[in-house]
Amino acid sequence: MELHQIRYFIAVAEELHFGRAAARENVSQPPLSFQIKKLEQELGVDLFHRTKRRVELSAAGTAFLPEARRILADLVTAAETAKKAHRGESGALTIGFVHSAAFDYLPRLIGPFRRKYPEIELGLLELTVSEQVRELTEGKIDIGIVRPPVREKGLASYKMVHEPFSVAVPVLHPLSAQHATSLQSLAEEDFVFYPEHRSPAFHHQLLTMCSEAGFMPRIAVVANTIHTAVGMVGTGAGVALVPNCVRCIQLPSVRFLDLTGTKHMAELTLVHADQTLPPACRKLVDYARGLG
Repeated sequence: MELHQIRYFIAVAEELHFGRAAARENVSQPPLSFQIKKLEQELGVDLFHRTKRRVELSAAGTAFLPEARRILADLVTAAETAKKAHRGESGALTIGFVHSAAFDYLPRLIGPFRRKYPEIELGLLELTVSEQVRELTEGKIDIGIVRPPVREKGLASYKMVHEPFSVAVPVLHPLSAQHATSLQSLAEEDFVFYPEHRSPAFHHQLLTMCSEAGFMPRIAVVANTIHTAVGMVGTGAGVALVPNCVRCIQLPSVRFLDLTGTKHMAELTLVHADQTLPPACRKLVDYARGLG
C-alpha cells in the first residue's frame, strides 16, 4: 500500500467519479484507475461498485474511507512534526542554572521563549557552576547558565548579563540609612560569603574585589546560596556582596545599598558544548543572544 494509492482512493470516494478524481489529483484517469485496482488486489476486496453510469463505495470501501483519511492525516502530521523538529520549533532540552539566575534572568528568558516555542519541552535544573560544567561535558544537560569564567575545553560561552554589585546589610546596621557605600568602608565588617567549591570563579572574583579595595574579608558565615546569604544578613551575621538582581528579595531585616569603589560587575554566561547543536538547543541559544 502506497501513499498515492490512499490519496487516489479518497479522491474517488469523495468525487464518486474516476474522471473528476483524476483531475483533482492532476493525473490522467488510466493511471489512477490502475492504482485503485492494484490497491483492491492488495487488500483482497472491492472498494467500489462500478457501472457505466455511476461509481459507489462498497461496504469495504465505506469502512476503509475513515481509516484512509486518518492515515493521510497522520502522515501530514508526521511530516509537519519532522519539519518543526528540523527548524528547532519542537524537541526537548535541559538547562542548568545557578541559583541567582532565577531572580531575574531566567524569567526574562524562559517565559517568553516558552510562549514563542510552546512545543519545545524545557527541563530546568538548579546546579552549581562545577556541577554544570561536569554535566555539560558528560552530555547530561544541553545548556548551562553560570557565573563566569568557564575555561573548560570543549565548551562555548556567551555573556548574557552584566550588572553592578550591591551590598546587603542588616536593617539595624549603621549603614542601612544610606543609599550607597564604598567597598573600602566594609573593611572592618563581618562577611556572609559563598563556598568556593560551588562557584570557584565567583568566589575568586569577590576575594579579588576586596583585595583591590585594600583588605581581605573577615568571613563569619558561609552560605550555599545567595538567597540563604541574604537571610543570614538579616540575622545580623554580617554583610554580603550580591549581584544587583538580588535586590528583588524583600526581607524586612535587610537593606540593599549601591556599592561604589569597584569596577567589577556581576555576570551570567550561557554555556554549551562547542559542537553542532541540536536544532531546539540552537533555537534557545539564538533567542538568548538576541535578548542582549
